[in-house]
Amino acid sequence: MSTSKQPHLRKSLGEALSDRNNILNLVRLVLAASVIVAHAWPLTGSLVTPGLEFLGVIAVEGFFIISGYLIVASRMNSGFVSFIWKRIIRIMPGYWMVLLLIGFVFSPLASWMGNTALNVESSVNYVVSNWFLNIRQWGIEGTLESVPYPNAWNGSLWTLWYEFRAYLAIGIVLSVGWIRRKSSWGLPLMFVLSVVVWALFRGPLEVSTNSYLAVVRLGSYFLAGAAFYALRKVLPIRFSWILAAMLMYLALFQIGWNSFYGHIPLGYLLLAAGSLSWKNLTTKNDLSYGVYIYAFPVQQLLVLGGSANLGLVSNILLTLLITLAMAWLSWVLVERPALRFKDLPDKLRNRNRRTSSI
Repeated sequence: MSTSKQPHLRKSLGEALSDRNNILNLVRLVLAASVIVAHAWPLTGSLVTPGLEFLGVIAVEGFFIISGYLIVASRMNSGFVSFIWKRIIRIMPGYWMVLLLIGFVFSPLASWMGNTALNVESSVNYVVSNWFLNIRQWGIEGTLESVPYPNAWNGSLWTLWYEFRAYLAIGIVLSVGWIRRKSSWGLPLMFVLSVVVWALFRGPLEVSTNSYLAVVRLGSYFLAGAAFYALRKVLPIRFSWILAAMLMYLALFQIGWNSFYGHIPLGYLLLAAGSLSWKNLTTKNDLSYGVYIYAFPVQQLLVLGGSANLGLVSNILLTLLITLAMAWLSWVLVERPALRFKDLPDKLRNRNRRTSSI
């Protein structure tokens, strides 16, 4: 084979993903767009079959796999304080902005569009109650009362609470010296154990508490990404492996077992796709987070304005177009400027060292 693909297929997963022009940001953007497609059915009240709500589940699982890979990489190259600060500075500014916009821009607009009386106190409570990622108030009184999925402004945000807890957990675990030194087999072992627990929760133990199920399910996918990072140097990128992973995941999906045991094939497919080298708009501009956090409220507003009458495809395309614009503004005006402070703890620590040595 003499094509340009040959060198890439000879690399390990870690070597390929170390390329600064990898397309992981683009893969995550596609996953975020998949959530828009998945939400189109419940948010528009569509009875068109087949429904594609399952895409949202797969997308969230994919997000956690990629996050597990990248976050472990960050933790292995950062001290605990610096690591946590970087996670806060990446998530919270954009999250706080979307809360403020929903509370004081989107909700008044929805009240006007629906000809209802906005409860300003409820708007304030929405922002305050949800300020620290744990969503305690979903709706705002006087808004979204007539849509097919009422009284919920941002149904996507619930995953962020679990994601940040995964950051904290892996940050603490990798603070233990021997675990950090033995991470090449310790992280894969933790992943295997998490899958066993997840299967037991949904099987013999019959756990029904949603929060427990979410912790174990999403945690297992996060640890799958961590395991891929631990094994990145020995995992090859091969066309035959990609094909096998695809067939394996499709088989698991067909029998309804993909959420139980689909971690490895889904993770390999996403990370192998992300390892491709292609310099594009998303190389230095990560719009996936903005799309994820803005899509739901945009879609609700469009449905309130009558977009459901235009059909599913029109609703999806309109949502995607507007959300991409908002995600770009979020990246340029909020997220990227905030990232300028990601090295602040390191700079302060180095300054203190210089001062103490004088």
